[in-house]
Amino acid sequence: MFFKLLFSIIASISITSGVAILYEGLKVFSLVDGITIINLIALSCLILITILYSEKQYNEKHEELKEHSTQLEFLAQHDQLTLLPNRLYLESILTQHIEKKEPFYLLFLDLDSFKHVNDYYGHSFGDELLKQVSKSLQELFTLDGFVSRMGGDEFIILYYSNNREEVRAKLDILIETLTIPTTIHDHHFSVTTSIGVSHFPSNTTNSDKLIIQADLAMYHSKDKGKNQYSFFTEHLLAESDEKLEIQRDLRSAMKHNHFTSFFISHFMTYRMKRLLILKLF
Repeated sequence: MFFKLLFSIIASISITSGVAILYEGLKVFSLVDGITIINLIALSCLILITILYSEKQYNEKHEELKEHSTQLEFLAQHDQLTLLPNRLYLESILTQHIEKKEPFYLLFLDLDSFKHVNDYYGHSFGDELLKQVSKSLQELFTLDGFVSRMGGDEFIILYYSNNREEVRAKLDILIETLTIPTTIHDHHFSVTTSIGVSHFPSNTTNSDKLIIQADLAMYHSKDKGKNQYSFFTEHLLAESDEKLEIQRDLRSAMKHNHFTSFFISHFMTYRMKRLLILKLF
């Protein structure tokens, strides 16, 4: 439609201009020559307008594709529920800080009893809780940290400090902040959490190991109770290896039927139980 209108206008201009040239008594060109020249000028204008219009269309499409690409990149690097950076984004940030040799603490945070929250209140309640926790974490670490969601009820925070006492103070504030009661779907609710902490570079210079160490320390915190945090130590690693070894031995014993059951009466005295155990072994 645009080009049809353009052609009509140019044709009208060409004929009118040709007649004007003849009327003004220009003897150099005939009517046909005048119209031909005007048509050439009009055609040149048409080509120029077409080029400009095509360039405008190209720029618009280019901007649309660029915006679409930016959106796809954001979705690939962020959690869709909370819009926090995901593990992929976290790994790139970890790599940058490790390459620059910038000390930091890695906090592995897990919400206590979150599965029971989903089972009792429903997943929509759990999703809203995760959003509120994410908002609180972002506000708390806006200036001195990087907050990401690993999935489920697990978050990893990079705290840009090399001072353990600063970390302890920050963790106390974090726990206190999450414990403040909040209202979700007309229910008053407060969050408790377990946190494990590892440190770059004193614990390790490997990003995967940093996460594993903090995860291990987090489970140690869970064993201590709710709203606890623990720093990774080699002792925790030794304990973990020992537990894994016991689990392997138990699985092997069950597989090969190495268990034997003994009945010990509840009414036996302590001395009688000791004598029985000594005889058995």
